[in-house]
Amino acid sequence: MKRLRLIFAAFLLVLQLGCKDNSSSPPQNVCALRLSPAQSEITIGEEITLTIEAGDFDQPIFALSIRIAYDSAAVDFLAAQLPAQTGFFTDSAICFAQSGSDVIYLTVTQIQGQPEVSGSGSIAELTFRGISTGSSSLEIVSDELHFFNSAGVEIQIMQIEIGSAVITVSNP
Repeated sequence: MKRLRLIFAAFLLVLQLGCKDNSSSPPQNVCALRLSPAQSEITIGEEITLTIEAGDFDQPIFALSIRIAYDSAAVDFLAAQLPAQTGFFTDSAICFAQSGSDVIYLTVTQIQGQPEVSGSGSIAELTFRGISTGSSSLEIVSDELHFFNSAGVEIQIMQIEIGSAVITVSNP
C-alpha cells in the first residue's frame, strides 16, 4: 500500500512538472513619453511650442499628471493646451497647467463618461518665450509621473522611456 502511494505521488509530481508552462512570456512593450522637438533654437522674445508625445501605450489610461522641470532663467512658460488636432486623448479632454519656480505641473484628463485611451499621439502642447540667452533643459520628472484609470485609481506603467528637450535662446 505504501508503495502504491509512493508511485501515485511520483506520478502526480511528474504530471505537475510536465504541465508547467515553460514558454517564456512575450516581452512587455516599452512605451514612451517625449518632448518634441528634442532640440530647438529661438531668439529672445520669440515663442516656441513643444509637444508632449505618447508612444505605444498598451495599457489604457484615463488621465495623467506630469511634472516638467525647466530653467526659467532662459525661457518663460506661457501656456499649455491640448493639441489642435485630436491627439492621444479625445477632443473633449481637459488640460490643466500650473507653473512655479522652474517647474510645470500638467494634468490631462478625459471627461467622465469618455473612454480610457491607449496607443500613440500628442498629449499636450507647451508654449515658451525666450527671455535670456542660454539653454533650458526640459525634463519630465519620472518620480512625478502618474497615470490613472477611469475610476481615479493610480495605475503603474512599468516600462516607460522618457525623452527630454533643450531650448537654446540667443540674441535676435
